Amino acid sequence: MRRRPEGVTVAAGAAVGVGLGLVAGYYGGPLETVIMRATDLLLAFPYFLLTIVLVAVLGPSLVNAMIAIAVWTVPQYIRLLRSVVLTTTGREFVKAARALGRAERGILLRHVFPSCVPALTVQSAVFCAQNMLMGPA
Repeated sequence: MRRRPEGVTVAAGAAVGVGLGLVAGYYGGPLETVIMRATDLLLAFPYFLLTIVLVAVLGPSLVNAMIAIAVWTVPQYIRLLRSVVLTTTGREFVKAARALGRAERGILLRHVFPSCVPALTVQSAVFCAQNMLMGPA
């Protein structure tokens, strides 16, 4: 049975995008500005041009094509997570956790991140389907 690289590209893009999106949405400030401007920079390039440039720089191989596709998925995950985190941090259960003196990291991982999982599941399913169309047959 042949392995399909779609899951790897989605997982790699999600791993980077989820972390940066959580940090940008939860902590805000100058760090959020830097992350979101870098995201906007990546989104400014058309997908096809970005992948061609990355594969040309890295060299032609399946692994490098997978890296290019994963890089393309990162900004979408960052934007998605940031928006979900911004809406979740204003909810009552997060305010209650802060009022009880829970550590910020604990609030982020135990209360905010689980609220992001449904959106991540849907986005990952969409990216798997898209990546199947992009990858080799």
